[in-house]
Amino acid sequence: MGNRINFGGVSFVVAAGATGLAVFAGALSSGCDNDQTEEPINGSVGPSSLIPQGEAPPPEWVDSKGRKYKLRGKAPLRAVPIGELAKRQVQPTPPARAQGPAKPPERLTVEAFAEKLRGVTVRGEYEYIADPDLELARKVLDKLAHQEDEPSREARNCCGTDERTLDRNNTATLEKPLSFSEVGCSGTMISPSVLLTAAHCLYYNGAWEQVTSEPSYIHGGGIQRWPRWVNAMDGLDGDAAPITHTSATYSYDVTYNGGNWQSLTPGAYLECYQPVVPAGWINSGATTDEFDDYAFVDFGWCGYSPGNLTGWWNPYIRSQAATVANPAYLYGYPKQANPGGSINALNQPWKYEMLFSDTYYEAQLFTDSGSVYIDSGQTYMLRYTTIDTSGGQSGGGIYQLINGVRYLVGFHRGVYDIAGYNVGRRWDATTDAFGRANSHFPN
Repeated sequence: MGNRINFGGVSFVVAAGATGLAVFAGALSSGCDNDQTEEPINGSVGPSSLIPQGEAPPPEWVDSKGRKYKLRGKAPLRAVPIGELAKRQVQPTPPARAQGPAKPPERLTVEAFAEKLRGVTVRGEYEYIADPDLELARKVLDKLAHQEDEPSREARNCCGTDERTLDRNNTATLEKPLSFSEVGCSGTMISPSVLLTAAHCLYYNGAWEQVTSEPSYIHGGGIQRWPRWVNAMDGLDGDAAPITHTSATYSYDVTYNGGNWQSLTPGAYLECYQPVVPAGWINSGATTDEFDDYAFVDFGWCGYSPGNLTGWWNPYIRSQAATVANPAYLYGYPKQANPGGSINALNQPWKYEMLFSDTYYEAQLFTDSGSVYIDSGQTYMLRYTTIDTSGGQSGGGIYQLINGVRYLVGFHRGVYDIAGYNVGRRWDATTDAFGRANSHFPN
């Protein structure tokens, strides 16, 4: 299917009592886009309100397609400084991890793989997990087993000259779907209502990432809140965030007015969404598991489709042979970049700044291109040695041209600690199936 970039009006409905933490809708809608067989998915229902504070959470809830979620307990939440995750280009590695990569998913049992594919999300102050889906696990394992296996190649991370290019076309079709989070991560809209990012951008070291609320926070009621996402940021412009979500109740700008900082709505910064990460990421300790380091930011739970305003990059499950035979293009918001200088310079300039502590920032979008590789035993990863990266680019989209049309084939994850090269998570049967089961993707 072609590149479905849409523009124009936006329809947005938010249930009474909804807060900055996302509200829940029903099940998902059908879609197209890639080369795998798809099954139709029923239409969704409207969003419901959150669990009132102080009331006991229900032990389970069932979405409109019959998928059951069970209560895990109080959600672990942690406030971090704005931009904190941009410092985590290299993920910590426990000693045991240095012995080699984790077991490839194709070698797991159906039951073990189904456990990794369970969606984990938050409702109110509580965490819920989807029931294991053995049928889904069997289908994904079957698809993974039939992927080609490229031979391993020796390579190291990009060293030497930083060849990234500053991209200031933040009102153009290509750049508008790229998004930046207040915690210091990148993301990419992959459908009208769903953004793709790395799991460590949402959940890290045993807790869901939040940021400190500014004094002018409209909803109040707490010292921390969910991080906001902003599309097409360009910190060099007079208007760093030009896309205003005029119909979005939960969008904001932060401004200095009359000697005081104020949060204004509507604005460019989106706060109402549902975060969903795989159980495999949470159960792994949420620091090193490359396979499970993917996540979805679902604005559809709030009845909102920002992609109708920004556009999106269509994901594509591409064969390994075609992937490694073509150049790839990585976009994202690095904390540091020094085009023309050393990629490992210790004094690289910061590429985002805070207008005041814990409130508002401006970032700069950079891009680079080069070859990608897929190694035997790690077919879920994209490795690149000529594409420069630094902290802040996690979750940034990687695209390739297919018959002249741009498609997302993966996203940046970080530096692979053992071998020291840059890696991204490939868009494959696993990420595709998980997104369809646990978010509004592909709608």
